[in-house]
Amino acid sequence: MKDKEELKEDAGLVRDLVAMCGVDFPTNFERDLRDGLFRKAFTLVPKMETHHVRRINEALCEMDFPSEVALGLRQATLTRLARHHDLKAFRKVEMPKVSVPSKTQHN
Repeated sequence: MKDKEELKEDAGLVRDLVAMCGVDFPTNFERDLRDGLFRKAFTLVPKMETHHVRRINEALCEMDFPSEVALGLRQATLTRLARHHDLKAFRKVEMPKVSVPSKTQHN
């Protein structure tokens, strides 16, 4: 269990990440800073509280043009969330197949 200071540091990192994910056309400095934050978060995601990982994932999923570093962090958050939800246990569950209508079909 993390202490209060560690939780505050994680929360601050999450807030900074969310803010930087909202910058659609970052300058070189902003992009470098954002990628640095993404790299730091990547190393901390396995130890973060689940609600922090969820918020990072939400922000990353909202990015219009994610960089390779952002996609790497998004993969790490999705992996962590899959473990949290124990999705491995549901791999063999049979789901009904529902066909997706093509764009040319109109009702």
